[in-house]
Amino acid sequence: MPTLPVRAVALASWRLEDQWVTAVRLTNSSSGWITLDPRVLQGDFLTATFQHEALGPRGTPEDTTVLYLVTRGRGLAQSLLPAVNRFDPAVHLPQPEAGSQDGTDRKEVRHAQ
Repeated sequence: MPTLPVRAVALASWRLEDQWVTAVRLTNSSSGWITLDPRVLQGDFLTATFQHEALGPRGTPEDTTVLYLVTRGRGLAQSLLPAVNRFDPAVHLPQPEAGSQDGTDRKEVRHAQ
């Protein structure tokens, strides 16, 4: 749910054999209602359920619920999708040659015809 204005805090985790249950507190940080749908969760989960079906506006008694996530073979941290980090694509562009002041001196490349 990375696009929703929701704060998530892991509360507790339990394990039985190769299955883990993790309780995560969700708090709405917006002024509107948010309908919760387990299909928008991103990760490798066996199953997931919310204690309540919606989050009320920030500051109301309904603005918080608990999400229960079940994973197999590993805990929650290993089951979440990795975060996307920002990067500078210019780092991968070819740099001008050392002898060129403005990068206009280019060597001609012959292509097979």
